[in-house]
Amino acid sequence: MDVEKDKTCDQGEQETIVELPGRPASVEQLIATMTPEIYDNLRSAVELGKWADGNRLTVAQREHCMEAIILYEASNIPESERTGAPLDQQCESKQEEAVRPLRITNESET
Repeated sequence: MDVEKDKTCDQGEQETIVELPGRPASVEQLIATMTPEIYDNLRSAVELGKWADGNRLTVAQREHCMEAIILYEASNIPESERTGAPLDQQCESKQEEAVRPLRITNESET
């Protein structure tokens, strides 16, 4: 959908101007046009709290990025790998044998 136009500068050089389409018609269209690279950049920005150029994300930017990440993942990422996916129920800290009662003894008894 990109439209390229050639424009002649005053010095006689050719300059290519790329006119991008306006805002997406819907959130679905926005998510459908997201690439994995854009997704990775958004995740990194949210994790670090700043854009790749070093500028800090505003609260609104962080919220919008998180929403886009979650919507992208719903369409493109397996459920077990999505943001906020539950941890494996079999991790060591949740196994019954890992929990043992404490036994308190007096040092004089030993």
